[in-house]
Amino acid sequence: MKTLLCSWMLIGLATVAAFANPGTKKQSKAKPQANLEQQLASQLTYPEALREGKGGSVVVVQFRLADDNSVLAPTVFTANEKLKNDLTRQLLNAKLTTNEISRADEVHTARLHFKAE
Repeated sequence: MKTLLCSWMLIGLATVAAFANPGTKKQSKAKPQANLEQQLASQLTYPEALREGKGGSVVVVQFRLADDNSVLAPTVFTANEKLKNDLTRQLLNAKLTTNEISRADEVHTARLHFKAE
């Protein structure tokens, strides 16, 4: 009985040790994304469509980066067509700097906060 109990404990320890990998470090993708959001926010002006309303807004934008890190095919998620057109025009002129090599098929998502002026 002791032999069976000890062998089960050894199998359990071996299983846990086999899946433990303290040498690898998980890298968070949130940090570069926040950097892209900050860069976008610094290049955009306050949209004219939001000046007419009372208060700010949060807009979600998806885009791809070209080889020269310029914004390609931005998609602005909002019901306000005027806001969508204004932000799309501004985003097409934006150029970001990133440490990573961007792939053309990689879609980036940014959440932009606009506060009332």
